[in-house]
Amino acid sequence: MIFHMRGKHAGSVLIDGKKITKLNTKTPETVSNFVYMYWHPNSNYQAATVCDTYQNFFINNPNTLEVLDHNSDIVIYDVKKNEVFSCEALNSKDAWQIFPAFSPDGKSLYFSSTAAVDSISKNFRQMTYSLCRVGFDPETRTLGQQVDTLYNGRANHKSVSFPRISPDGKYLAFTLQEYGGFGVWHKDAELYMIRLSDGKTYPLSEANSTEGESYHSWSHNNRWLVFSSRRLDGLYTRPFFSYIDDKGTAHKPFLLPQRNPVKYYGSPDKSGGKFFNSIENLHLCTMNNQGLLALAQLILPSEILSNFEVVRVEEEASLIRIYLDESVKAEYKENPEIESKGFCEAVTIRDFPIRDKGVDLIVRRRKWYDKQNNRYFSDSYDLKAEETRYSKEFAAFLKGVYGDDSYDLPFA
Repeated sequence: MIFHMRGKHAGSVLIDGKKITKLNTKTPETVSNFVYMYWHPNSNYQAATVCDTYQNFFINNPNTLEVLDHNSDIVIYDVKKNEVFSCEALNSKDAWQIFPAFSPDGKSLYFSSTAAVDSISKNFRQMTYSLCRVGFDPETRTLGQQVDTLYNGRANHKSVSFPRISPDGKYLAFTLQEYGGFGVWHKDAELYMIRLSDGKTYPLSEANSTEGESYHSWSHNNRWLVFSSRRLDGLYTRPFFSYIDDKGTAHKPFLLPQRNPVKYYGSPDKSGGKFFNSIENLHLCTMNNQGLLALAQLILPSEILSNFEVVRVEEEASLIRIYLDESVKAEYKENPEIESKGFCEAVTIRDFPIRDKGVDLIVRRRKWYDKQNNRYFSDSYDLKAEETRYSKEFAAFLKGVYGDDSYDLPFA
């Protein structure tokens, strides 16, 4: 095995049985030591990113932290000969490459690539990585001259990171976000799949959430995908598992079980910002949240339940927020000409109060791209009363009780 160590004594540590070797992988021709590494199936080669990386912090941005490469290339390390080599496609001044991954047969190298950007602090949104592939011959240590683009990030105004190929070579999972190469810091980052036999690209809708998904890996039998997600609190990543069927469709993910869930998944107590200190408190929190989810599904209008799914419920002293995302219609899921483009901006709808608590429905519609007709679209739903911020049912109730001028009463 091999791992990269950062900090003062940065370098790559190679462990071969009982032999442990620290490699000084920085050369005059490379940007840095090895960073993001991937083994070749024959174990004789290691593909690695060499990059100049910085952290950026934002005040007025939903993604408060951004990791950006100011320069990055990909090299291949010959483990037996202790040599590093590359090619123009992976080592260019006009483009930056990151996240290499060999195919299971070892004959292709997949990676993310973006055009080099000037004034990164101002133009970081232009860093839209495409998913690329180049041939590799392990016998002669030669890389192909032609680079194939499987997903064009610039043309789609999106950015690809972390390509991972299923062990049977049929599917490639990747993270797709608005820009940049580190989806783990993006709330909009979602898991996508490419069927390599025909290039069909589609979102893993059942696995995705309103928070970021990233850093995924396949099981050896091709049936499971483990990935990190911030869906529980929007702050911390936790490992989730999703079953992938033989058609490449993801199924509802679950959190990695732990014998001591408080130790690993303790949640902040909203009243004081402290972590739960007992399993009873955590179970109580879980039961309360499950109860709120069940209650939400009982009280919501049928039109909402038939088109949206409850993804999260938050409770405060005087308000309950129910978060709903539009479900993926079967006709869109099966249509290769329809591609998901994330969500529209959330809309808040005030609904009937529950036990003296206001109820806000936070609704997100999906955005779609029709490849055949070259158009973007979203489905419309008649959820709000005209010229109000209330659900149709709640507005009708207020009008019946208070008349036409009731829509801004404190009770509402």
